[in-house]
Amino acid sequence: MASGSEFPQRSRSDPIDWSEIAQADCTVPETPQDVEQLAKSILHRKRDFWIVVLTARRLETMPAVSPMVVREIVGPTVPVIFLRSLLATHLATLLPPKLLVYGGALRVYRPEVTEDPFGHPLLYDPTGEYGEEIVDWLGRIFTPSVTRPPKLTAEERVVVLEEELDRANRMREREVGPLRARYERLVLGAEPGRGSAPWRRSGRQLGEELRGLIEAQWASWVPESERRTHPLRQYTVTGRFLEDVRGRVGDSTIDQVAWVCALVLCRFDTRRLGLGAGPLRPSPDGAQLTREDGARAWWCNLRRGAKRTGPRIVYWAFDDGTAELLAVGFPKESS
Repeated sequence: MASGSEFPQRSRSDPIDWSEIAQADCTVPETPQDVEQLAKSILHRKRDFWIVVLTARRLETMPAVSPMVVREIVGPTVPVIFLRSLLATHLATLLPPKLLVYGGALRVYRPEVTEDPFGHPLLYDPTGEYGEEIVDWLGRIFTPSVTRPPKLTAEERVVVLEEELDRANRMREREVGPLRARYERLVLGAEPGRGSAPWRRSGRQLGEELRGLIEAQWASWVPESERRTHPLRQYTVTGRFLEDVRGRVGDSTIDQVAWVCALVLCRFDTRRLGLGAGPLRPSPDGAQLTREDGARAWWCNLRRGAKRTGPRIVYWAFDDGTAELLAVGFPKESS
């Protein structure tokens, strides 16, 4: 277990260690808009995943608790966010009272708990050391205690079983929906002698299949109550994108690519599903890549909890709401 001596205080003049941030798969919001999206995720009443937010001590540029230590404790799928001082102050204005995080502390936002500050543990060390005691505290939060299962009445057991059955049916529909769309497009509508493997189809056939799967994934994963606010926007697909799909870059299947494309094209908050995303920059401190026509470059991971080196999709987003799917590959935020 880490000790207090392993968390030396840094001065403001020390630069951010981007390699440590990247190795810990720690997201660093850059704009107030990024923080507003984070606040929405924290307050979403149907959020079913944990969020851990780190901050830096006064006059420092790195989190008070090592992001690598935090990642080791919370596991690979929990979003870990590092908020720099000004953006941490902005987050405080967007959340209910006593839900802020500041001064080197880290906060664990539990699933579904929204306005109760005691439901979201604030790990604050008044001494400013943030050593072994804080790490142990975080470990106890993410280590389930062994307790006896509660005794349920017959009526309560029926309710629990009905909820489990309903959840299983929803998951089955999410899995079967895209497969049904693929079957209808590739089998029922296939020409005689045509193979179903992506590398055997023409670019036009592959593009049509991808569009059908994107629509099926959108209908399966976006809750019906949110489809009006998250409609599929208009988009184009480059030849390079189709070739990357055909070549299974990063061992990514076409269904996996279509799932992520559906989420980014409808502007769904991918962090709700454990997918990292952000603007593509020429360097860590550089501005977002922008074309002459005003389109901005973005990336999104293809796998939940993926590391910075994992496969991603890259796309251009235009001010009019349309998008262009550019490539599937391994771009870093600084590439």
